[in-house]
Amino acid sequence: MHSKRKIPGKIRIPHKVVFLITGLVSTVWFLIRVIPKPSRAAYPCMRVAAPFMSGFVIYILSVTGSVMLFKRTRRLFFRARYILAAGAFLTAVALFIFSSHIFPERLLAAASYAEPSDFPANQPMGEGLGIFPGRVVWEWDPDATDENCTNTRNDPIRGEDGYFLAKNSNQEVIDQMMANIVMKLSGSSDIKSAWDMLFTDFNKRKGVGEVTYQAVRCYPNHFRDMVYLETDLPSGYAGPATIQVCNMAGALIWSRSEDHFTGGEETLIIDLSGEPAGSYLFTVIAGEEQHTVLMSKMP
Repeated sequence: MHSKRKIPGKIRIPHKVVFLITGLVSTVWFLIRVIPKPSRAAYPCMRVAAPFMSGFVIYILSVTGSVMLFKRTRRLFFRARYILAAGAFLTAVALFIFSSHIFPERLLAAASYAEPSDFPANQPMGEGLGIFPGRVVWEWDPDATDENCTNTRNDPIRGEDGYFLAKNSNQEVIDQMMANIVMKLSGSSDIKSAWDMLFTDFNKRKGVGEVTYQAVRCYPNHFRDMVYLETDLPSGYAGPATIQVCNMAGALIWSRSEDHFTGGEETLIIDLSGEPAGSYLFTVIAGEEQHTVLMSKMP
């Protein structure tokens, strides 16, 4: 049995107060995040908040239920309905006892006495994933940021000098650091093949198949009238581009050309409401790059 230790100068907050505050905050946080998008319930932060939320809700329900049953017992007793009054009273007592033992005092006490030996080094938790399961890489370059940054709003010499401003970071160095990380993570010495390996591994584990990153995406597939075509060409690209839609017979049914097409993310809406149901090829040609996506139109 552990004895309670008091730390000089520290204010001890009762476990019940900590439980109520943590439960209320967890419940509000869980509802705000999960109601708009239920899939968020699987997020790690939501899985941590869920036990606190459920414990808090059960506690509130048990306390409320016991209070209501005690009041019900009083009314039944005055009406001489003694058997029902006895049943309500015993149920209220059971709920009261249950609510009194919900507080995770043992868990809090165990956390208070956790020792460094409880967390041995080089024994990670969970299942390692990736090309090299569990591999973690690290990259550092002192030239990535400006060492003279004062991180102040009105510096007498540098003016506005927040650490987040573009002038306080070297994007070329940061890009190279990112490239080094990707190559170390994949085990490749070529940045393009490194990215391909990472995306292929991820898509394979997600059941999509052994496919790499797609610079052109179309949805929905299967569509009825409208198709949303997204392009994500390299940010440095600037030149002509052509977008074509052909049927399976090779006939061109829709086309658009631009002389000055810039890289980055772009979304285009294509209306094929006048075309019959079937399969169509959506092709984007930009410089030496050509990407084709097969889509199906529903009747």
